[in-house]
Amino acid sequence: MDDEILEEIHYLTGRGLQGYKQLQRAVEEGFASGASWPAQINLNNAVMTGNITTLRFLVDEVGVKTLNSDCKGYTPLQMAVVWGQVDILVYLLTRGAEPNLWMKSSVVDQARRRQTRLEASLSKAEEYPDSCNLDPQQILDLFEKGKVMLEVLEGVEAQGSYNAWAVRNRSHPLVRRFSWDLGDPEPRFRLTVLRALTLANRASLLPEREVLESCEPGEALTKALGRLGLGNRAHELQDALQAFTVPQLQQKNLTREDFDNLLRPVALLSDGEHRRLWRFVMELQEDQKPKAKTRATNGYVAKAALLALPRTKRKAAAEATIEGVPRAAFADGLQLIFHEALPDTAFVLVVSFCYGLRLSR
Repeated sequence: MDDEILEEIHYLTGRGLQGYKQLQRAVEEGFASGASWPAQINLNNAVMTGNITTLRFLVDEVGVKTLNSDCKGYTPLQMAVVWGQVDILVYLLTRGAEPNLWMKSSVVDQARRRQTRLEASLSKAEEYPDSCNLDPQQILDLFEKGKVMLEVLEGVEAQGSYNAWAVRNRSHPLVRRFSWDLGDPEPRFRLTVLRALTLANRASLLPEREVLESCEPGEALTKALGRLGLGNRAHELQDALQAFTVPQLQQKNLTREDFDNLLRPVALLSDGEHRRLWRFVMELQEDQKPKAKTRATNGYVAKAALLALPRTKRKAAAEATIEGVPRAAFADGLQLIFHEALPDTAFVLVVSFCYGLRLSR
């Protein structure tokens, strides 16, 4: 009985969106009746027809166990190579399809053979146009898609796994599409170590933001430079930057090139002092930009961190003021996630949210 049902289901998987609704209803009825056949639905027809919507439904929602099953001599991944379904090939790799890269059935060898045949067909079509069912442009399109497919497979072969290749190629369009949640653990690890050192009083945050937050309205630039540790050069730097107050420096909107040119006449300014002053200028200019337009802005991080605090501490943080101005107006994401009042669990949650976290399926 299950074989008869599966035969009909396999037909629906290759019918695109026309068969998708029928497939959904059939699978729901199968689950409702306690049948085991939904897990045995083969993916090859959906792969062959490029029906990625059906594939996502079957793999991600139904949880079929046929991702690496052989059907009439082909696994779904091999079928993707045969039909040149580049997007589907990458999607299957992200879900655990086995490429068998070091065996006789290796899909990368299969992809290489396909490219060789297409190249031969292209030459033949150009020389004898009537001898092929496809015109040279169609064959060339298939060949170009095959190049992308082979690039991915050879990269996977070189790195040893799809995940290892994807981590090294995060900017690749197919990685961005199908592995957007592949987070790099390195920034989270570094931030965790830095937080531990900061809370243990073995490290401190850079002072530029703290100096900026403590500036009074219209404060003299020399006074701010003094708190930056540049007091002995404050008047010389003030003259070089052609600004006498912090707001005046902020309004100049200096580029790095402008900044370097203005400071070039200043003698004996160390590399560290040069970087410290430039970071302060960048903080100034960032402070006047609209906040929370993207997920990566400090304002957004600050809000996420603030919401992660216990309610009583959250209220105290929101109501705190600096010289009568609400502390929230000066909120900086780094200060909040490095604050000792933020629980470790909340810190992990916020950092994972900000830097991306690949969840196991």
